[in-house]
Amino acid sequence: MVSRSHLNQSHLHEFHILTPCLIAGVQVYKQKLKHVLAEHHNTISGMKMDGVASTSLLQNEHTASELGLQRETQDLQADLREQRIHNETCIKELKLVSQP
Repeated sequence: MVSRSHLNQSHLHEFHILTPCLIAGVQVYKQKLKHVLAEHHNTISGMKMDGVASTSLLQNEHTASELGLQRETQDLQADLREQRIHNETCIKELKLVSQP
């Protein structure tokens, strides 16, 4: 019959053998976890940078579009002023011609 102390000693011996393996396994797990977290962080950082670049590009396009529309508006206003002046001139000429 195996005594209780003998069982405890054999379990203790197995524990001492397994402990370095478990410690090594935990260290490997921690290292892998660090790599995964670093990769996750890099991916998030990259996505944030892509978002900033995309936002900046959209703002630049919006600014260029707005400037183009302002130029078009100014050109149309200038054309309208020219057309009014031309119409006023035509009306004055018609009045002079139609006078007896």
